[in-house]
Amino acid sequence: MSASVQNSQAVESRRLRMLGDYVGAEEQARRGLASVPGSSELRVQLALALKCQERLDEAREALQAASSLPWSDTQELCQLAELLLMMEQRVDALALLRAGAAEQPNDWPLVQQLAPLLLEDDAHAELLKLLEPHAARAASNPALLENLIAAYEGTGAYDRAVEYARRWVMVAPLDPYAHFKLAELEQRQGQMGVAMGRYRLVCELAQGDEGLREAAEQSMESLDLAQLQQIAALAAANVVFRTHLRRDREAALEEHGFQLTDDGLAVLSTVDLDKLSMVPGSADKRMSH
Repeated sequence: MSASVQNSQAVESRRLRMLGDYVGAEEQARRGLASVPGSSELRVQLALALKCQERLDEAREALQAASSLPWSDTQELCQLAELLLMMEQRVDALALLRAGAAEQPNDWPLVQQLAPLLLEDDAHAELLKLLEPHAARAASNPALLENLIAAYEGTGAYDRAVEYARRWVMVAPLDPYAHFKLAELEQRQGQMGVAMGRYRLVCELAQGDEGLREAAEQSMESLDLAQLQQIAALAAANVVFRTHLRRDREAALEEHGFQLTDDGLAVLSTVDLDKLSMVPGSADKRMSH
């Protein structure tokens, strides 16, 4: 069989598969392989036709017999990567997608398929390089926003991570995961009162998601402890704050950006402010009970 005839059969198999005629695509590929059993192109088409019929074992055999995989057709490449993942050949799928992205960095479906794999491997710098050219899509794509946030956070660019977390909240204002991510970043940046308020919102939005609610509540407990320690240190060092705290606790806390849970306020109410040491930091132990 000439190369042109072999190619035409592969093209026809691909055409039939794209039309949804998976059996016809399989038959076309097998006819070609009967004459040219070593054709990787035809074996790829056979594997994809079998995949579409959910005959994964046969698809695996067909693909493993191929000596090379196509790089030019990114749509086909993505389907092959999906098949490799189904076959639990993650390393090969990742290599295939990386090679495709190197050739076609602007192919959005390919980028979408590669991004979560890079994130799983904590390849944050590579993920950022992959995603930044597509950042304009972020305004309408929560999945891209989430991946960008992870990439910026993983590379230490926290200001950029916060920027995109805020965009995520704007795009999906009722998504508790978006608010939780932003709260985590706000907490990391020391915005404890702001983060506390957002964790409260997460608890309101995460109805039915006990795992997320528990995570938010644990973060609030952690914030309580951190803020109580800061309040104690500030009160020990600043008589004006200590006096204000005694006279109008809520106003004093709000003025300095503190926001405690009811449990945190209850702990604060047990502290004898007059007995706080004037040395900041020594009050921490008194506030940890």
